[in-house]
Amino acid sequence: MMSASKWKPYPSYKESVERKSMQIPSHWEMIPNRHLMKLRNQKVGEDWSSTDLLSLTLQGIILRDIDSGVGKYPASFETYQIVEIDDLVFCLFDVAETPRTIGISQQRGMITGAYDVLTCVDGVSPNFVHDYYLAIDFIKGLEPYYTGLRNVVRTDTFNQMKTPIPPLDEQLKITKFIKNIDFLTTSLQRILKERAKLLEEKRSALITQLVTKGFNSDVSMKYSGIDWIGDIPEHWNSKKVKFVSKIFRGKFGHRPRNDPKLYNGQYPFVQTGNVARANKFLTDYDQTLNELGRSVSEEFPAGTIVMAIAANIGDVAILTFDACFPDSIVGFNPNQNMNQEYLYYSLRALASELDKVASQSTQQNLNIELVGNLVIPVPPEKEQIAISKYISEVEQNSMQSTEKIEKLISQVKEYRSALISAAVTGKIDVRESV
Repeated sequence: MMSASKWKPYPSYKESVERKSMQIPSHWEMIPNRHLMKLRNQKVGEDWSSTDLLSLTLQGIILRDIDSGVGKYPASFETYQIVEIDDLVFCLFDVAETPRTIGISQQRGMITGAYDVLTCVDGVSPNFVHDYYLAIDFIKGLEPYYTGLRNVVRTDTFNQMKTPIPPLDEQLKITKFIKNIDFLTTSLQRILKERAKLLEEKRSALITQLVTKGFNSDVSMKYSGIDWIGDIPEHWNSKKVKFVSKIFRGKFGHRPRNDPKLYNGQYPFVQTGNVARANKFLTDYDQTLNELGRSVSEEFPAGTIVMAIAANIGDVAILTFDACFPDSIVGFNPNQNMNQEYLYYSLRALASELDKVASQSTQQNLNIELVGNLVIPVPPEKEQIAISKYISEVEQNSMQSTEKIEKLISQVKEYRSALISAAVTGKIDVRESV
C-alpha cells in the first residue's frame, strides 16, 4: 500500500514558534483560532418548530427526524443554536457519547447548545479547517488541552490555539485533493466490501447445496416434503431437529440482569453478541459469573452447538469451553449417528427459515419448540462427515480471502488518514496534483 512518504515535500520549511517540534511550509502561518473563526452564538428561540434538527455523528453532521421518536429530545429546542451552511460545529469535550470533534454543515438547521458553532472569516476555507481538525481528532490531538472531569477544551483555550494556515488558493487545492482521495478510497473500500459479501454469499450457497443435495448429482432424488430443502438423495432422510439432537435452553432468572453482584467470578458467560462474532468456533467471552450468577444461569458443556434465538437470530457456533448462557441462546448436542459439524452446517443452512419462523412470532424471537420442529436433511453418517470436511476446507480458504480483504480495507483507511494528515499539516505538497 502506497504511503504518504511517496509524495514530495514543500521546497522549504520553518519551525513553528508556538510548537517547537512542528515544522510548517515557509509560506504558511500559525494563526490563533480567534482570528480564523467566530462564534455564531445565535439561539433558535420560539420559532424552532420550523427549523431542521442536526446532529454530530461519526458520518459528520446529519439531519435528524424529530417525528421519528428515536433518540432523546428536550421539551423545547429554544436554547438550541442556529447552524448555517459551511458552519463548523466543534464538540470540545470528550465523553463516551461524543463520536467526533468536528463537523461541517451542508444545510441550515439547529443543534444542541453543548457544541460551539463557528463560522470562518474571509480568507479561510471552512473545509480546510474541518479537514485539519478531523485529522487532529483522529490522533486525539486535543487531549493535551483537556481540563476537568469531562475533559473539556475551554472555549478561550481553543481560541488561543493556533492552526497552520496556507494561502486561500492553496487551502482550496488541499481540500480538493482530500475530496479526491476520499472518493478514491471510499470507492475502493466499497469494491472490497462487495467482494467480501460475495464470498460470504458463495459460502452460504455452498453449505445449503451440500447439506441438502450432497456431492453426487447423479443419484436418484426424492422430494423431502419441505419447500426450502426441495429434493434430496433418495437414500437420505428428513428429520426434525429435535429428533437428531438434544436441545436445551439457557436461562438467567435474576432481575436486573446487569446486577454487579452476579459477575466477575470463574464461570464464562456468553451472550448473543459473542455467538455473532464467533468464526464457527466460539473461543472467547467478555464476562464471567460468580457462584450467585451461576446459580441463576445455565451452563453448557464444551462441544455444544449454540444458537441465538433473540437479537442475532440464527447465528450459530460450536462452544470450545464450558460456559453459562442466558435464555436468548439454545444449545444442541447431536444424537448418536449425527455428526456435530454436519449438524452445525445444517443449522446454518436453516438461517432463512429461522427468519421466517421468527417473523411469525409476536416477540420476533424463537423458542425450543419452534426450532426443534424445523426439518433438516440427514444423510448416512459417513456422508455427513465427508460433507462437513469438504465444507470446512472450502470455508477455511474462503475465510482467509476474507481476512485479506478486511486487512486491505484497514490499510486503505490508514492510508487515507495518513494522506489527509500530511496534506493539512504541510508534510506533503499536493498543489500540482489537483
